[in-house]
Amino acid sequence: MKAKLLNLIMSILGLLIFTAFIWFRFVRERLPKDIPFNLSIEGLFILLWICMIYLYIIYTLSTKNKLSNAFLNNLINNIFKPLEALDHSIKNHRLINPYYKRFIIYLSNKLDPILHDNRLYYYTFAIFPRLVLVTALWIDVFWFHKLFYIYKVLLIGILLILNRYIIYSLKYAKEHFITQLEPLINTPYVSYDHEICTEVYYNGDEELADDEYDSDTGMRLELRDLIKYQTHKIVLHNEKLRIIHIFTKDEYDILYCKKHNIPFPYNANNLVSSSVWNLTHREVEQKVENILKISVLIWYYELHNEYIPEIKRMKILIFTNYLLCWSYILIISIHTLPLDTLSFLLEIIDTSEPFNGDVLDK
Repeated sequence: MKAKLLNLIMSILGLLIFTAFIWFRFVRERLPKDIPFNLSIEGLFILLWICMIYLYIIYTLSTKNKLSNAFLNNLINNIFKPLEALDHSIKNHRLINPYYKRFIIYLSNKLDPILHDNRLYYYTFAIFPRLVLVTALWIDVFWFHKLFYIYKVLLIGILLILNRYIIYSLKYAKEHFITQLEPLINTPYVSYDHEICTEVYYNGDEELADDEYDSDTGMRLELRDLIKYQTHKIVLHNEKLRIIHIFTKDEYDILYCKKHNIPFPYNANNLVSSSVWNLTHREVEQKVENILKISVLIWYYELHNEYIPEIKRMKILIFTNYLLCWSYILIISIHTLPLDTLSFLLEIIDTSEPFNGDVLDK
């Protein structure tokens, strides 16, 4: 009961946050804002924060070293928790969930050739909107010295939000489908693969794997591991492991008979009939194939988004121009801070040394 109440409260809060974001970002009317800004102390810290964010993005895109900040990550996760609760409540609603699952599978089928064969998706959803926005900001800042045209093209930012939501939904669907299917099947039995066997069973010790494991018997993998290594095989080697599913009597009942509201059909020897076995087997194979397709799509997206040099260079160029624009606004606006604010900041910077003897003299 408490969990349901908490989920309801988080969902309502998520709806309020989402509505406020759409309103302030895309709907409300914005008047032209002259540059330089008339800064307050809050405005100064906001501009500094914006510049720091773009510096961090450029750094992470330019180097393999990723800065980790547990406090910042926890803060961001907590901010987005209400939105996640709202999203999960909608997707798991009993009337919406069946359509949501079919739509995710349909979407993954449509995205499959786009993400694999060309970079149209990345330019459409990740590069083109940012190019339009940063071009408008550049013209506003360095040509007209006022924020005006950027407001006219803000709506194109919906493509950026849509891209993030699509990838987030694919990751959520992958995890959701795995969690649902895992309790219904035995550990999948797959053909032997030396590299996977060594990593899963023997912590990378190849000699021990060679001595202990019989390749003729194949190996068992948890569904989550199966999806992980099957994805690696497809993306890196364009091949698949051979999978053989083994089910118990109860699992047949759950996967097929209950779904179709029919009695469990045994033959004369108290065994499952071959027709039901085949139907159930194909149904589970299709579920695993759907999860695998989503997993491969996520892998290809992250591969292009994070490692393709051409796309990384475009992002670095875009975010560098963002940084230049906001740094310029900060530099030419800082003189507008009230004198008392400047004095306050100078006092913070110009503090007396703790051991300079002034206190003892008094």
